[in-house]
This record gives sequence, structure tokens and C-alpha cells, in this order.
Amino acid sequence: MPIAQPRAHSAAAATSTAVGRAATQRGEPRIDTTYTVVTPEGVPLELRLAGPAARAVAYFIDAMIRLVVVVVISIPLELLSGYGIGFLLVLMFVLEYFYFVACEVLLDGQSPGKRVCSLRVISANGTPLTWQRSLIRNLLRPADQIPFAYGVGGVLTLLGRHFQRLGDIAASTIVVREDTTPPPPPLPYPADALTPLLKWIPNDVKAMREVQNAVDLYARRRDRLSPALRRTLAQPLVELIAERTDLPRDTEPDLLVAALHHSIWGPPRDEGPTRGRAQPPARGPRSP
Repeated sequence: MPIAQPRAHSAAAATSTAVGRAATQRGEPRIDTTYTVVTPEGVPLELRLAGPAARAVAYFIDAMIRLVVVVVISIPLELLSGYGIGFLLVLMFVLEYFYFVACEVLLDGQSPGKRVCSLRVISANGTPLTWQRSLIRNLLRPADQIPFAYGVGGVLTLLGRHFQRLGDIAASTIVVREDTTPPPPPLPYPADALTPLLKWIPNDVKAMREVQNAVDLYARRRDRLSPALRRTLAQPLVELIAERTDLPRDTEPDLLVAALHHSIWGPPRDEGPTRGRAQPPARGPRSP
């Protein structure tokens, strides 16, 4: 509707301003380290890519784990003479090709090294890693290791736009950093007061990075804001949701932000789980 367009534009502009401040406040990554995925609902989600250094550290940790396994198991195998050497070679083959596959499938895209470094492998379209993609990316590790020490993979990772090695390109996967920042403190409203507003919050709105950052910044600074300034800063979110739903425009802005916080990050721990809680893909990752 023509009348609604200026209001929606104003709400989006105000929300973008809050996002810019939130990015400065929290040290968001530069644009060249982010990867944008558009969901089926048309919502763009930004994921933070893992660079070569972080991936190298994670691989080193996994290499040490595999080395310890080989050393520990090789001690009793020495008693079997020639058979022991054969078993050891089979073990090394399995660890080289299927260690990462097993870990990534069982640990949802992570290996022990990646978990320590807060990294995760996902599909390039933002969906969770499948075992087929994990198998492809890890069977191509020998090609990435040519001529030695991940020569090919290292060069591709350094030069590639999305830090993908050959296995990632073939499997259409990326490695992202998980956001370990704790969620902002909840606003002081009881759950019963928020329940009527939760039905007005669309899934695509609460998945927007701009909305998440605006709510995050608001919740962290709320106690230092006057009631009048709270209303001014939160009103654009009311306008944004009112343009998409039948939410009354006279809804208390502070209460709506509390409902958004509840919808995005869930209730405080002492309130227990909430039915229909949605996890925003952009946190940890505010990602897939």
C-alpha cells in the first residue's frame, strides 16, 4: 500500500541505525569476512566465515588427537609383529579419511578441534552439513594436501572469496565461526505479559540480523535510557512489525522489544522452555 511504504521505510532506516551502533559496540566482523545467505522466506542472514589461521589451529588440534590415538594403539599392536603393522596401517587410513567425516556427522559439522575454536562446517546454502557433503569434502583432502602441507588447499583458501579449500568447493560447504557472545539480559516483564505479543512476531522478522542487533543493543542499554528515549528507540520496531501484521500501532514499544527478546533468545533459564521457541541462525551462528 502506498501509505504504508514511507512508514516501513522509516522503520527500516531507524532499525539500520541501531544496527550500525550495535556493530560498533560489539566489534562485528568486517564485511569481507561475512557470508550472506537468503532464506526461503527472503530474509538475508549473515554468517561469519572462518579464516585460514583459525582453521589451521583447529586442524592442528585434531592432528594431535589422531596422533595420540595412533601412539596409544600402536603399543599393544607391536606384540603382534607383522599383523600389528597391518592393523596400524588400516587404523591410520581410517583416521585420515573418516575421522573428520564421523566427527562432522555426529557433532553437527564440528570436530573436536573445530569445537575448541568455535568453528562449524555447514552447507553453502546455510543448511546443516549432510553426511554426503562431509564425505565429499574429506575424501578430497589428499588433493588439498598436494604437494605437501595443504599446499593446494592453503592457496585456494587464501585466494578464495569464501576461504574454501578444494574439498569445500566440490562439496559446496563453508566453515563459519560460531558467535559465543552471551545473549543480552531479558527485559523485566513476566512471561504472561509477553505471551499475547508473541503471536504477532513473524519468523522472518525475528530472523533478521538488523532486528536481532537492534534488540541486543536496546536490551544492553535499556537501564541507562529514560522512558521517553526508550519509546523513541523502540517505536521503529513496532512500525516494522505493524507493517507486516495486524499488530496495533499503539503497542507499548518497550513491551514489544521484551517480546522480541523472548521470541529470539527464549525465556530466562528459571522460566523453563517455551513452546515454539525459535533459535535465530545468526547467533552462533546468528547462523545456520
